[in-house]
Amino acid sequence: MSEQVLLDAEELAGMLKIEKSFLYTLKSAGRLPPSIRLSRRAVRWRKDQILAWIAADCPAWEKMGK
Repeated sequence: MSEQVLLDAEELAGMLKIEKSFLYTLKSAGRLPPSIRLSRRAVRWRKDQILAWIAADCPAWEKMGK
């Protein structure tokens, strides 16, 4: 059984080598896999979805067929 790993904004921005502010721009535009809101201020992304998105050359998530 594989363990689900969640990434915070800082980890994801580092993984993508972009600024955290640009990460939120991509999120607002629907260009990232969906995030999970843990609390009012805590947002996470599923690492497996991010890796699949990267493997698909980072298309707009809306076009991946979710």
